[in-house]
Amino acid sequence: MQIVDIAADRANLAEAWDRLIDARPGAASLYQTRAYYEQCAAVHPHQRSRLFCAWGDEGELTGVVPLVAGVGRLERDIRGRTIWRSGALKSLEIGLRDPLLPEDSAVYRELFQFIDDQFADASMLRFSQINVDSHFYRSLQALPEVRDRYVLHDLEGCMKRLIIDLPETFSAYLGRFAAEKRYKLRRIVKKLGERCGTLVLERFDRPEQVTELIARASSIAKASWQAGIDPDQIGLRDYHEAKLKFMASRGQLAAYILSAGGKDCAYTLGYEGCGQYEYVQPRFDRSFAHHSPGTALLVLMIEDLIGRGNVRRFSFGAGEYAYKQHFANDVETIRSFYLLRKTLRNRILTTTDRFVYAGLEAVKRVARRRGTASLPVE
Repeated sequence: MQIVDIAADRANLAEAWDRLIDARPGAASLYQTRAYYEQCAAVHPHQRSRLFCAWGDEGELTGVVPLVAGVGRLERDIRGRTIWRSGALKSLEIGLRDPLLPEDSAVYRELFQFIDDQFADASMLRFSQINVDSHFYRSLQALPEVRDRYVLHDLEGCMKRLIIDLPETFSAYLGRFAAEKRYKLRRIVKKLGERCGTLVLERFDRPEQVTELIARASSIAKASWQAGIDPDQIGLRDYHEAKLKFMASRGQLAAYILSAGGKDCAYTLGYEGCGQYEYVQPRFDRSFAHHSPGTALLVLMIEDLIGRGNVRRFSFGAGEYAYKQHFANDVETIRSFYLLRKTLRNRILTTTDRFVYAGLEAVKRVARRRGTASLPVE
């Protein structure tokens, strides 16, 4: 095992990391790439970062996990309003998706020993969107290094990540649907153009386009149903421009804006890499809601992505909204959670958080029964 800072990685591990990604088609995601974590380090230079590296018997790199220290909290909110929030806790972000490691419990134990050595002051470890069917997740709670030192605290229980396996042609993709469904999808796009004006789909994937992307996407976001309830909405955070420019410079940005009759009506940020497309922060202007601009955008951007031939897997991210189910043909069960060190303070915090979460879920169930829950419109 070798320990290297992210900054030092460029000279010593760059090629090995890239080869590792290339050797795992379909298994690795762009969130595990060197370019993505260089972006994290560049945009948040104040955060302490380390790499855990696993090496094979012949000296080859077999796994790499970037670790980013920061400050976190347990918190619950509803409709953008924070209901409960704990005090600040020193935290460690293990990354998004499953760690890029060989399926070997011995390597997992080394990872947690490394965390204890390098981040002894971290009170909680955050894991995001881990596949519950993965070897890593199945092995996690059986590890003595985890079982004896940490308590697993669930954030929202198991969730679904809906996925489209993209074929080589758009006609082949549409051919997966029944004739009536194909007609409806084409009709949605056609009607939006007929009623609102000529449709123009624009792709933003270059650094010089980012300033315009943020300005136009912010206008749509302010007119969306999520306005005021999403603290990370584009335009509200200073780091968005730096992040998106960096990703564009590495060929990982693939955002889209759809306009109708010269007026922007829908957008999505999107990240592209490792043969996969990550669908991020979709928004549409509510004044177009009766014309399904979000659905029209999805149809057109899927057609564009297939035509470009760079991606074969389209991930909707966490959540099971109905519109995602209309398009997807595969699903994964995922879970986001914390591992908190076994201290009295953390036990009190996790107990409180579970109590608050149970209360919020009860309120949501009542709202759904009464038909007052807020749901995204297509």
